[in-house]
Amino acid sequence: MMRFGDWFQKVGMVFGGHLWGELPAGQVSVEAGPRMAAGDQFRILVHGRGGHGAQPRQTVDAVVVASAIVMNLQTLVSRHFSPLDSVLLTIGTFQSGERFNIIAGEAELTGITRYFDERVRPELQRTMERLIAETAAAYGATAELIYTRMIPAVVNVAAASAVAAQAAAKVLGPEAVVTMPGTMASEDFAWYLEKKPGCFAFFGIHNAAKGITAAHHSDHFTVDEAVLAGGAGVYAQFALDWLAAQSVS
Repeated sequence: MMRFGDWFQKVGMVFGGHLWGELPAGQVSVEAGPRMAAGDQFRILVHGRGGHGAQPRQTVDAVVVASAIVMNLQTLVSRHFSPLDSVLLTIGTFQSGERFNIIAGEAELTGITRYFDERVRPELQRTMERLIAETAAAYGATAELIYTRMIPAVVNVAAASAVAAQAAAKVLGPEAVVTMPGTMASEDFAWYLEKKPGCFAFFGIHNAAKGITAAHHSDHFTVDEAVLAGGAGVYAQFALDWLAAQSVS
């Protein structure tokens, strides 16, 4: 979007929002500071030696090696990083093998890491590389990490959050503006916030009375659509308030 025309160069402040299932419908969170985590993607390729399921001594079982890597990675966050650092590592897929009676020679794991402090990323990558390689070597296999930076953290600027809180109070009422903890989920609005001051809001959609309680990405997820008009109003009011302040200054 930033590459289409010169609109982004002309922008002085940005505002965005996300519907949020953990926040009651009608409430909005716009506080300053880190709000959503950076997110990086990774692949782990495990190379063993396949063979007959009845002759494991002649093989290097990639399923066993990859399983050990999965288990060892679980301690990376809890034992290598400070408990005060917000760091998360998730294995999302595990693929290996072609048939029930054949020991697999290859395996592939994919997953994501999340954190708020950009200084964590290089240390996280280095530690993963070492742990993965040494775990594989202990089983007589090799493994490689392909680590890809994806999205930086969403960090709201205090001045923009103040404009957003004012706008939300005007549209939804002062009682609708609430605080909530940041989340380890990621959001590509962060690319805007790396270059321009702004605020990213959470608009609550949780409504137990309507049966709207399912988590994001659940196949039962739905939205309390009654909040959409108010959310659109906050977007418009944010723009009006910020532009009015610029004309005065």
